[in-house]
Amino acid sequence: MPRPAPKGGRGASLTGDRCDFCDSGRLRGGRVREEVRVGEGLVVMDGVPAHVCEGCGERYYDADVVKRFDLVGFRRLRMLA
Repeated sequence: MPRPAPKGGRGASLTGDRCDFCDSGRLRGGRVREEVRVGEGLVVMDGVPAHVCEGCGERYYDADVVKRFDLVGFRRLRMLA
C-alpha cells in the first residue's frame, strides 16, 4: 500500500527531511515504478513522483498521488466487473 507523505502540505517539499521509517536516511525527490494490486491483477505505473529515503528506500507519496492510486484501482475493478 502506498505510504502517504508524513508531513508538509500540498506543494511542500520533503527533500532533505529525515525518513520516519528508518530514522536515519534523508528523503530525495524522484520518480519511481509503482505496482498496485487490484483484485487478482497488477497495475504497473512508471514515472510516479515520490520522496525516496536514501538509506532504506522507503517511499513517501503526496496526497494527490495516493488519490490517483485509488482512482486507478477503482477504475480497474470496474473494468473487471
